[in-house]
Amino acid sequence: MGILEIVLPVAVSFVITVIAGKLLIPALVRLKAGQSIKEIGPTWHMSKQGTPTMGGLMFVLTTCLAAAVLTGNWYGQWDFTLALIGVSLLTMLVGFVDDYIKVVKKRNLGLIW
Repeated sequence: MGILEIVLPVAVSFVITVIAGKLLIPALVRLKAGQSIKEIGPTWHMSKQGTPTMGGLMFVLTTCLAAAVLTGNWYGQWDFTLALIGVSLLTMLVGFVDDYIKVVKKRNLGLIW
């Protein structure tokens, strides 16, 4: 595996993430998908009230897309690539459920074990 096969997907993923962030973050603000802060916390922490959450969508999705399209056949095996993308998407699903509970259900604990 050459250096270009590693650097190119990372660079493309970064560029797509920056572009997605410019579109996704304002949309999350408009949808009021912001974190709620517990009142019992420190007062300086209250400034984070309303900070958009679910921004990890742009990181995982763009990375999976870049991995599939640009490298695809990692180590000569498509099943390795698909397994890696599958694990990444499952990890993203856990994070999404956690953020969803925080935003929609207004339960600051999020997903508990």
